[in-house]
Amino acid sequence: MIYTMIGSRDTPVSAQKVLIEFAYKAASKGFKGRSGAAKGADACLEEGVKRFIRESGSPRSLVECLQEVYIPWQGFSGKNKNRYGILCVEDFDNKNEGLSLAESLHPAWDKCSDAAKLLHGRNPYQILGKDLNSTSDFVVIWGVPESNQSPLVKGGTRTAMKLALDNSIPVYNTNTNTVEGLSKILNFFN
Repeated sequence: MIYTMIGSRDTPVSAQKVLIEFAYKAASKGFKGRSGAAKGADACLEEGVKRFIRESGSPRSLVECLQEVYIPWQGFSGKNKNRYGILCVEDFDNKNEGLSLAESLHPAWDKCSDAAKLLHGRNPYQILGKDLNSTSDFVVIWGVPESNQSPLVKGGTRTAMKLALDNSIPVYNTNTNTVEGLSKILNFFN
């Protein structure tokens, strides 16, 4: 099973704890997680996988089987490509296809800087995989809704979320005001 874990850089600590626990449990079941190496919700994937590796005594090389972390360029968030499941979109042969897909999903692409376009350009890979043809089974996010009328969230996560919804991939937004609501995602494994 493959899932995507993404979201706001401003994900509250309480929600991050739940996301880390989810990633840990997913790793223990052999699920592969995809993310984008940003602070906040994205970082929870790596933290949960690392904790599982450490606590289970598994070899560090297992990380590559449990995560795909897409970075827009070498050194983003201090990450080095081709190490422990870190993949650099800038080097992909299908980079232009990923960027075109991101452009088709973004409401104001022409207002994005080149760096912002590369950041959004990694989102299709988080949902569709390196080949842009291997969809995630579901998406776990923490994001702030654009409005009461829209299921989409604000910020860069919106691009990935829209792509998931367009592909009928279930999206679970863990943004809630109750501990019970945050904990629902952990019931996935029960």
